[in-house]
Amino acid sequence: MLRKWMLVLCFCLGIFGCGCSETTSDESSTASSEATTATTQSTDEKTTRDLFAMDTYITLTAYGNNAEAGISAAEACIQDLDARLSTGNTESEIAKLNATGSGTLSEDTSAILQEAITLYQDTDGAFNPLMYPIMQAWGFPTHEYRVPEDVSVIGFDGTALAEYYNPKLATIKQQYQTLATRSVEILFGQIELKRSQIHEIVPFELASGESIQKIR
Repeated sequence: MLRKWMLVLCFCLGIFGCGCSETTSDESSTASSEATTATTQSTDEKTTRDLFAMDTYITLTAYGNNAEAGISAAEACIQDLDARLSTGNTESEIAKLNATGSGTLSEDTSAILQEAITLYQDTDGAFNPLMYPIMQAWGFPTHEYRVPEDVSVIGFDGTALAEYYNPKLATIKQQYQTLATRSVEILFGQIELKRSQIHEIVPFELASGESIQKIR
């Protein structure tokens, strides 16, 4: 729309010259403003969709003219990954691999597993893609929970979803604003003031839940 109005403006200026520049300028400014507003409104259009996949609730949000198509494409991709990787779906590649101990994986699934192994190595085991046997032992797939009777579990980052787990997950809440502020201050001090590196612990909070066994 904006390009069309700009072409009209250039055409008018080329034919009429500066003699009618006042009228043309006013009209083109109004038209340009309207076109810009329409473009902005189109870009700001928001589409949101909720779905359940990969054993978690997911909210997808997209903006712009193709938001609906983008959301649909993203959902299709997520559902495809879930069908490939779900341990609860006996027809998935991962479920078959777990059941038989061997098998041939598709190129996409193989790439995902290789990336998971790389993350495991890069994080010194903090990210572990082989947690499912532990989840089985704790009774999560069957909802026959043995937490905290057999083992205590605690989360990290204080996610709001911890409130909805069964049993309710105990978790560590971080002070994100303080972390961000101190990070910038320390970085500024090192760059501008040539200060030495420091290691600082920001206080945190334990949000008690139902996943920790009382120590007797």
